[in-house]
Amino acid sequence: MHLNPSCEASLLLKSVYQIRMYVPIVNKKIIFREVLLTEIANYIKVEVFLLNQQMKEISSSPSVTAC
Repeated sequence: MHLNPSCEASLLLKSVYQIRMYVPIVNKKIIFREVLLTEIANYIKVEVFLLNQQMKEISSSPSVTAC
C-alpha cells in the first residue's frame, strides 16, 4: 500500500505528536527507565528513517495530490 506524500506527511505529524506525549513523562521522571528511553530512541530512529524516505519521494514526485 502506498499513500501519496501529503497523506504520509500527515501520518508522520501524528507520529511526532505521539512521541511528544512521552517526553513530559520522561522529563518529570515519573517513569524514568532505560527500557522506555531505548524504546523512544528506537521509535525516533524509525520515524527519522521514514521521514528521509518520504522526503526523497516528495522531491522526486512531480505533483502532490490531495488525500
